[in-house]
Amino acid sequence: MGGAPYELTNTVIGFYISIFLLETAKIPPVYTSLIVFIGRIWDGVSDPIVAYLVSRTNSKYGVLKPWMVVGAPLATVAYFCVWYVPETESIGSKVAWYLLFYCAFQTFLTCYQMPFGTYMLFVTDQQDERDSAENFRMGIEMIATIIGTELMGLSLSFSDAHTKQGSGCSANATNVTVPPEVVEFQIKGYMIGAMCICGICLICAIAVIAGTTERISSKPFKIPRDEPFFAALKRVLTFKPWLLHVGAFISFVMALQFMQANFVLFSKYDVGMKNYQNGVILVLVQL
Repeated sequence: MGGAPYELTNTVIGFYISIFLLETAKIPPVYTSLIVFIGRIWDGVSDPIVAYLVSRTNSKYGVLKPWMVVGAPLATVAYFCVWYVPETESIGSKVAWYLLFYCAFQTFLTCYQMPFGTYMLFVTDQQDERDSAENFRMGIEMIATIIGTELMGLSLSFSDAHTKQGSGCSANATNVTVPPEVVEFQIKGYMIGAMCICGICLICAIAVIAGTTERISSKPFKIPRDEPFFAALKRVLTFKPWLLHVGAFISFVMALQFMQANFVLFSKYDVGMKNYQNGVILVLVQL
């Protein structure tokens, strides 16, 4: 169950973050793209930093669990703030808000997800048990992807049901034009969906943290713990295979997220599929 928070949150962000920032938060398109781009870049940059800190953790509670305990609740708080609309008309303040909490969410999620990714090595040394747990993890992640999309979609559908007036989008406008009464219900819909997703993420994280025991592996990793941080960071950033991997990963994730976000905008404003939009997204996720 521990892998559910990552898939749950990032799938919803991929489909809904752009239209949320454009329609509900009233962020101009150029700043919306900037927030999403910087957030994804920071996600890749934070990985080696968190990995360095995790590898040098040595506490009586274990190597990985302390990071999971701290990362999970902070990630859920930051995730909720991503879907909150601050009460200000300043575009600069809004951009700073979403950029801050989007990067904070990616950082705290990395603090949870990266230890969880290697947690299986500290739970058992039996390969068959690891394979069984890995298969279960992949199944839960697939289910979490569907649940996350359905929760946010249903929440927005219920909010749209209270508004009969449609919204329009001008191709020459700097931001999407949506009636204020529609925006009010959209804000409630996004916040309700975010709260439900945060609750599921916390339940899954607690189930893993409280339901498993981290043990010392019989084959411990040999890590030069006395290596300074910046020396280790330089060694990582100059390691060509890692750079190629990160470059390919960021390119793939950005292409996927832009495709998801643009499909939502295209289906709503160009094709006119507003009433069927959430159902189509759910079908695409299942495929």
